[in-house]
Amino acid sequence: TDTTLPKQDVVLSTSVVEHIDKSLHAETVSAIRNALKIGGYSVHAVDLTCRGRNGFMEWQIAHNQSWADA
Repeated sequence: TDTTLPKQDVVLSTSVVEHIDKSLHAETVSAIRNALKIGGYSVHAVDLTCRGRNGFMEWQIAHNQSWADA
């Protein structure tokens, strides 16, 4: 039986990607790319309050850079 999933027009998440460990960012981006049709969209809403106030900006900057590098 073929278990290959069809390519998608959109990969959408809400308050998910900020919980993915930095060590898995590249693998996650690759999986999203593989799931999308050519010209598909990757749309993600990020909860910017998940880490609280103390050290939040430093954490967020490092976390966002990791996604950009992936």
